[in-house]
Amino acid sequence: MEYSKLKNSDLLVSRICLGTWLFGGRRWGKVNSAECLATLERALDLGINFFDTADAYGEGIAEEMLGKVLNQKHLDLIVATKVGVVWRSDGARYIDLSPAHIQDAVRASLKRLKTDTIDLYQIHEMDPLVPIEVTGGALKELIKSGLVRYIGVSNFDPTSIRKLQEILPVVTIQSEYNLIRREIEADILPFCRQAGLSLLVYTPLQRGLLSGKFDQFSFFPEDDNRYHEKDFQGARFTRHLEKIEKLKEISRRIGRSPSQVAIRWLLEQRGVDAVICGARHPAQLTENAGATDWNLTPDSIRALSDLFQGEQVQ
Repeated sequence: MEYSKLKNSDLLVSRICLGTWLFGGRRWGKVNSAECLATLERALDLGINFFDTADAYGEGIAEEMLGKVLNQKHLDLIVATKVGVVWRSDGARYIDLSPAHIQDAVRASLKRLKTDTIDLYQIHEMDPLVPIEVTGGALKELIKSGLVRYIGVSNFDPTSIRKLQEILPVVTIQSEYNLIRREIEADILPFCRQAGLSLLVYTPLQRGLLSGKFDQFSFFPEDDNRYHEKDFQGARFTRHLEKIEKLKEISRRIGRSPSQVAIRWLLEQRGVDAVICGARHPAQLTENAGATDWNLTPDSIRALSDLFQGEQVQ
């Protein structure tokens, strides 16, 4: 396993971070808790010490699963969780980053995670109703009280990050990034490089598309996110599948799986400190972890970049 020190912090993290969104079950079908816990155990065996979760993942279910492992192992693991997304009883969601909600949410997360301090507390999304200065002040109090060590943001733009930085240090930015979704190359990625912030990227395989396991006959039920996404529909899906066949050819020449090559491409991008890989089965995580401890050649990096250039959703 490869490790990287998150900039402006003392957190040395595995460059493969286990993301636990899938543990929550919402929009991803039925969850097998035993398999999720086995995946957490496998992460430890692989040398993964970095775990990303959120209080919104299954309305606390993912944090509870992670807390069980943390409590049993007593290892020096690094946990990143998020605050802000709240689910209504009808399945709708909204954002709440008011000081009162943040105070309640952090204590609930600490209880579920069975820990006294959260290593990295991340704003899940911007709250259009609460000024960032107000949210920043509440987060600053969490650091002063020792409940949180460092602050990160997710799905933020550079302008909003700069505003938050005027109030307290921000050490990480979490954004969607993969061979298909390249939008952050225009703003977030250069901003991280210039500002010296650590970039954590999620959806490295574009909902499994870059794993090469789907074909034109693949079916997604209505309770699966992919049923509603344009990347898995019509001409766009067909175009992706054609390019993924070329990805498979490149992967065969390298001697790695398409998943490993796609994740390795991300790890080779300057500014990316960790890739958040979601997995509900130990085998999935083992496959993803195989993207570490080797390198792509400059020619391979260029070939992969060129292959998917322009495929991002506009």
